[in-house]
Amino acid sequence: MRTSIIIATLFLLAFTQQSEAEYPQHYFQAPINGALRLSGTFGELRPQHFHAGLDIKGYVGQPLLAAAAGYVSRIKVGSGGYGKVLYISHPNGYTSVYAHMNRFTPALEQYVKQEQYLTKSFEIELHPTPGQFEFQKGEKIGEIGITGRSFGPHVHFEIRDTPSGQPINPLLFGLPIGDHRPPQLHQLKLYQIGNDGSCFPGEVYNLRKQNRKAYRLSGKDTLLTPYTHTGIAVKTFDLLDAAPNLNGIFELLLYQNDSLLFHVNMETFQLSQMRYLNAHLDYRDWKGKGAYFNRCYRLPGNHLEHIYLKDQGIISLSQNEKVKLKVIAKDQAGNESSLTFWLKRSGENKTSVINYNYFLPQAEANGINATGIQLRFPKNTFYQDAYFDYAASYENSYGIYSLIHHLHDPAIPVHKYFEIALKPNQSIEESLKDKAFIVYCDEEGNSTHCGGEWKKGWLYAKVRALGAYSIMIDEEAPTIQPLSIKHKVKTGNRFQFLINDQLATASNVKSLSYEGYIDGKWVLFTYDEKNELIEHVVDGNLEKGEHTLLLTVKDASGNTSSIEHTFLVE
Repeated sequence: MRTSIIIATLFLLAFTQQSEAEYPQHYFQAPINGALRLSGTFGELRPQHFHAGLDIKGYVGQPLLAAAAGYVSRIKVGSGGYGKVLYISHPNGYTSVYAHMNRFTPALEQYVKQEQYLTKSFEIELHPTPGQFEFQKGEKIGEIGITGRSFGPHVHFEIRDTPSGQPINPLLFGLPIGDHRPPQLHQLKLYQIGNDGSCFPGEVYNLRKQNRKAYRLSGKDTLLTPYTHTGIAVKTFDLLDAAPNLNGIFELLLYQNDSLLFHVNMETFQLSQMRYLNAHLDYRDWKGKGAYFNRCYRLPGNHLEHIYLKDQGIISLSQNEKVKLKVIAKDQAGNESSLTFWLKRSGENKTSVINYNYFLPQAEANGINATGIQLRFPKNTFYQDAYFDYAASYENSYGIYSLIHHLHDPAIPVHKYFEIALKPNQSIEESLKDKAFIVYCDEEGNSTHCGGEWKKGWLYAKVRALGAYSIMIDEEAPTIQPLSIKHKVKTGNRFQFLINDQLATASNVKSLSYEGYIDGKWVLFTYDEKNELIEHVVDGNLEKGEHTLLLTVKDASGNTSSIEHTFLVE
């Protein structure tokens, strides 16, 4: 018994060393000085995407260091997403990425600002020539911040393969992360799997610790299922030494009677495939409860590459057959936790009853034409065959210019954009047509502007969610609220405004745009989308005396607001 344990341990170590040996060890240093505290790991399940790097905690203004010698190959500045982000290409074929930065080095800041003034745009993407900006390993490249979609000071750090742009788990490069704690297993979920691979959710079971590394079902060891084909999903997280965050795991394995059935490994993936996360997790539970269940089987339309080393996953049982199942969750440091239980098929095979009026095969293009609506779904829009339920209702509320079209179930994920065309059920004045848009209303009553283009009396848009759609008109201008505005200013003072629109916009629709001028000349305003904050820093180029600031903001429907302020440079 002891010998077999030693052999298994040596095999595990050999596998880990082989995996790490593919990548240069200690070529990259940490991007900050001091102990590394992570709030996010590579491959972690996030809303609509897998996490592509490490989130390293810090404080605003903390120095950021080049992980290795190289040159700046890309700079991007945006109001959302990665915010201010720097890409450094290295001679060994990798690129390091530093996102949510507060500021770059002075030379880079000056270069970016010059380009922003040339293009008259705050949001910008630049590709300096090799050698234009070079850094040595450990040299300061800027500071940690909270720009973009960051809600706490940290650096989002990535290592990518330069030719392909594919992110690779930075922990495989030997970064010093303290990790002596095994992952946690929280819950187990069963699914009925149809003959076509479609799944239907079943029961959720709580798990409890048996010892530090082993878990078991609460109150029972054997689960009964009436289904011929069953799938499982588990809610599991990893824990690191220096921070309390529940992070993503590195590997997940499922064994049936000691034979490997399913294996997920978070070594690398393609950025273009990150939305397949919606097929990997239980989307309904995430959308409804914020829960992250990892499926231990693949949906038919899940074409994600690289992370699945074995993807059979589905458990097939004959009547009264009983199998032993074992789930193992691992972190990159080699710590692991396991759950062992038995699954038995008992009773007659059940079939879920589904109410639907259209059957949409997942692997085919599909279309629906009904009163006042046309839908066109590209091939692979869904992750499994859709038993699609469509209905329409009449809404007599002011501002609604079509039927309310209810597209199936908002808890069903959509991978690709599909085309929706709606026809008004009442006349719209010609002068208001450019203010019309297709609106998505969620179950909480929130509205999202999805854009729209008129073609032969129909309003067309590209959307990527199921739920309720209709036509509305937006005549309300965005708001501009002065936050910090002075009459007498000097170099370094800031003009700050809060800008807001009453409607959220879909990710493929341009939301608020703005332009700022002083004495008729374009000036740079930075924009923090998450805080709705826009600001201009007074530079030393303004002469002493009186000046006029003009800020104009436009929403997705073309409605505009402006504010003018006269100030004095002392």
